Amino acid sequence: MFILRKLTLRIASNTQTISLCLVIFLSLLSLSACTSSTSSVEPMLAATPVSSRSNISSAVECMGQRLADSDASRAYVFLVRDLPDGTIKTGPYQNGPMSDAGRTQFINTLSENIHPHLGVVTDKYPSIFQPLSKEDVGLNRFGLPSSRNVKSFISIFRGIIDTSRQYKKMPPARSIIPLVVDGSFTRMDGDNFDQAGNAHNTGNRGNNNQYGITGQIDFGKTVSSRAITLAINLIDPRTNLVVGARSFDLQFSRSNDKKRFRIALGDGFYGFSRNEVTVEGLHTAQQTLLDAAVMWVLDKAYGRSIDFSTCLSPQQLDIVGK
Repeated sequence: MFILRKLTLRIASNTQTISLCLVIFLSLLSLSACTSSTSSVEPMLAATPVSSRSNISSAVECMGQRLADSDASRAYVFLVRDLPDGTIKTGPYQNGPMSDAGRTQFINTLSENIHPHLGVVTDKYPSIFQPLSKEDVGLNRFGLPSSRNVKSFISIFRGIIDTSRQYKKMPPARSIIPLVVDGSFTRMDGDNFDQAGNAHNTGNRGNNNQYGITGQIDFGKTVSSRAITLAINLIDPRTNLVVGARSFDLQFSRSNDKKRFRIALGDGFYGFSRNEVTVEGLHTAQQTLLDAAVMWVLDKAYGRSIDFSTCLSPQQLDIVGK
């Protein structure tokens, strides 16, 4: 159906008639569409927070339970110096993908699985173990703290530890040892450490059959991985000596699974495609490495008096060096 509307304009100074035609074409057979876009902010999230987990969490929790039941006579004061992103240059505006929460995450996991009758974890790193201009307050020129400051430091935490031991009806700790945990993420691959993929396809051309049916199926999968490294040092600040060191490598991957199906009959066709991407995130890998470091530190400190072997798988025993 056509609707024609004609407008005629006449100009007095000219006998000519100027006609302007506006034509609107409407067809009942034509397709029409309507689109709507709505944006809203939900007052409540659908997801509920859950406790952070890694594939090492269960082993660390088991080690924590062994510590809770232990009556070892030696206790420790753990001081976490720093766990920065060492793959970028240190500066006042240091900003890297792994520089945001290494120390915080390590303290969180360690303090959650330690018990005050065997050890405590400090929040702030004390000045007596830092290089300062005043040697009577911090480290001297040889990197050693004042013996008087060390005795005062240990006596403060002895009161906390022995009070907890008294509550558990245990004798006072035979010795209390400060241990500094220091480390850095020393590697983060920008390029893929490994990449592999495969694909398959099959189909049929319409000119090969009497019905003119054309079809095609494609499917394939690619997997790539990158690697990061965390180096950990365990230090006795009283003597400025490294008493333990370990380096952990971890690969995390990304997989892409693609599927496509298409069938056509004459001029009409139907198709279906699916693309599924699974990513092992960088921060999940970072947390896993930090949990592995906590496992190693606990075994290094208490492994001689407490048997953790039943908590650890063969791969996890390799992490602690057994």
